[in-house]
Amino acid sequence: QRRAPYLESWPNGRRPLVAAASGEVQSSVSGPSRPQRRKLKVALVIRTYHSDLGMIQLLLNSVELFWPPEWGKVVLVFDDNEPDHAACKVLPSWVTCVFEETWEVKQMAFQAPEWRKAAAIPTVDSIVSHFSMDRHVPEDYDFVAVLDSDQVFHTFGVEDIIFD
Repeated sequence: QRRAPYLESWPNGRRPLVAAASGEVQSSVSGPSRPQRRKLKVALVIRTYHSDLGMIQLLLNSVELFWPPEWGKVVLVFDDNEPDHAACKVLPSWVTCVFEETWEVKQMAFQAPEWRKAAAIPTVDSIVSHFSMDRHVPEDYDFVAVLDSDQVFHTFGVEDIIFD
């Protein structure tokens, strides 16, 4: 049976779900050792809403494969409404959902036509929310990584790429 070279070993002993399920891949990681660094706590926080559910599922698949699980929390920040609550119910149990109340800035009288207000209010809400993503993470975390829901991880070694 022929295997692709990249299936021979995986960083941190992690393997793709297909390979891990089949049990065919044996990890044989060898090479130069690097200095031990202290264990980091990095929370991954994503501001999103129910209409992005398809992209969220792709992002979470990539998180499951490539994001170091020992780093800690994966938090999705939604608006506090019924469709967003329903979207959270279909997500994996290792994802923490947070629901934000409507910001007071939405109550401001925008000097814009009615058609523009409908588009501006959700945009302003999302922007304001991004300024305080760390409030959804315990204080003992070292870093808060903020992503958009249309991004995915696509390679192993996230820790080395970010911190080395």
